[in-house]
Amino acid sequence: MNHAPTNHDGSSDSPTAIESCLEALAAEFPGLSSEHLAAAYENVRRRSNTPLSDDILKTRLRLLCQSRGMSHTL
Repeated sequence: MNHAPTNHDGSSDSPTAIESCLEALAAEFPGLSSEHLAAAYENVRRRSNTPLSDDILKTRLRLLCQSRGMSHTL
């Protein structure tokens, strides 16, 4: 089945998956605050009509950050 179990708050992502994703992005984009990364994460999640795998989510977040000039490595 494609759907993750629902958490008590109604979300379908596990907290550890979210934390892992945000930690990876924080390492890649050290100039961004955790608040900016969390907001970007929620923005990408809301735009998706289906649950995203961790890899797809990280890729979309990475592209979002890069497209907005948030990466120091461009």
